[in-house]
Amino acid sequence: MNANTDQKILSYAKKQGVDLAAQKAEVQSDTDYIDMRDTMHGLIGVRGPEFDRLLLEAMERGHRKTIDFVTRARAEATDPQLEALLSDLLR
Repeated sequence: MNANTDQKILSYAKKQGVDLAAQKAEVQSDTDYIDMRDTMHGLIGVRGPEFDRLLLEAMERGHRKTIDFVTRARAEATDPQLEALLSDLLR
């Protein structure tokens, strides 16, 4: 994601009256967040090629989960503006 995409998301959320600060607190208790945090803690002390492999595997899992989530959200979107925004995220 780049700064332009971030700005589009923030703008859309503001227009819809979404409190992203409240959403962030909710996300930090989410299972995916906890899994990612635990994975990152598991990398402490790992060095060299093993670190690289584990980090890339974790990044791939995280990206795949995000792509799947955005794909499902786009399929369920009823707002054309949101659907377009989600399509942009998948490019």
